[in-house]
Amino acid sequence: MSKLFSPAFIFLLVLSFLSGLGFYMTQPLLAKFAVGFGATLGLAGFVTGLFSITALFARPMSGALSDALNKKYIMLIATVVMALVSFLYTLATNVPALIVLRIVHGTAFALNGTASAAMVAGFIPKGRLGEGIGYYGLGQILSTAFGPNLAIFVSESFGIRASFTCAGIILSLAAVLMIFIPFKTKVNPSTNPSRKRAGSFGTTFSVKPRAREIFSIKKMIAPELIPLSIFGGLFSMANGIAASFLVLLGGERGISNIGLYFTVNALFLFLVRPLAGKASDRFPLWFIICPALLFTAFESIFLSGAQALVFVLIAAVCKAIGQGAGQPAIQSACLKKLGPEKSGLAMSTFYLGADIGQGFGPAAAGALAGAFGFKAMYLCTASIFLLAVPFFLFYQRKILNRHKKSETNIPL
Repeated sequence: MSKLFSPAFIFLLVLSFLSGLGFYMTQPLLAKFAVGFGATLGLAGFVTGLFSITALFARPMSGALSDALNKKYIMLIATVVMALVSFLYTLATNVPALIVLRIVHGTAFALNGTASAAMVAGFIPKGRLGEGIGYYGLGQILSTAFGPNLAIFVSESFGIRASFTCAGIILSLAAVLMIFIPFKTKVNPSTNPSRKRAGSFGTTFSVKPRAREIFSIKKMIAPELIPLSIFGGLFSMANGIAASFLVLLGGERGISNIGLYFTVNALFLFLVRPLAGKASDRFPLWFIICPALLFTAFESIFLSGAQALVFVLIAAVCKAIGQGAGQPAIQSACLKKLGPEKSGLAMSTFYLGADIGQGFGPAAAGALAGAFGFKAMYLCTASIFLLAVPFFLFYQRKILNRHKKSETNIPL
């Protein structure tokens, strides 16, 4: 069996953790930060979600660039920008300033996330893609375990702006470490043979040097992956709603230590993702996704009526099972469908759904909570996941019927 945990793969896991830690040092506090400027819950949700809405528009470009240029440099530049934006949050004094910063932050986040996921796919052995993607997510999981609680602790002790400063420092460290990733780029020798780059890990990636070809529609969005992207986006929607409103929910209902939700969620994600990744290499996609959707619905149901910490923690476990199984399974399915040469396109299309879910989800949920309360907000979220189960089965049945008619193999 091919080796999965190569030095490059482990190094990218560490960078994933640091980038995620920087993200979660800001994300859970922005709604509260905006409310402090006099924003309504709906506007606060919009400011939080604008990050992903912006990433939605930048994502197709990020996929095209990742397949055409050196992924390492895309990651590095994007991380530097995210660090600068985190420092600039400390200077914001009104909602318009936050909106501008969120737009810049979302664009950099899209470039970083797509390039990173596409790059790591090149270091995963064939036949272990689902498992590798599952393990790769562990860096993000650890960041969700430490990031929100660290952000809450720092903000309560020193103020929200101090948490933003910590995020900037962490992302700056990640940017410095990225410089040391050895990365070989194979360039078309007929155009510029002197641009070859060598790295000690010996991995080769192709670059298409013609600038006018980079942003063609077929290199920016894969239509055949859009249904998978939408279903994957549902899990990101639940994640965005939890990250944006859990602190406010705890304050309204008098639930102390609500930050433990993130710790428990991360702990179970750490257990679920590798197992789910292996399962996605062995079982049909519906076998993983349908239970994942149901468990995520249970999370919202528990949060809708939670009046004590124990129910919040049960919700965290349900979300971990749902998200931990569903997202890596869909992500690896997208990569398998397009193949390694189009890993950037696969990841940019996959993340489109994530950006829609995490961007529009908190905005819509905030408006709903402002009008009808948190209970109605979470019950509506649960109903979306329950309805998604039959829709996914219908989608899979269409794929299978198409497979029978064409008599070709499908990678799902």
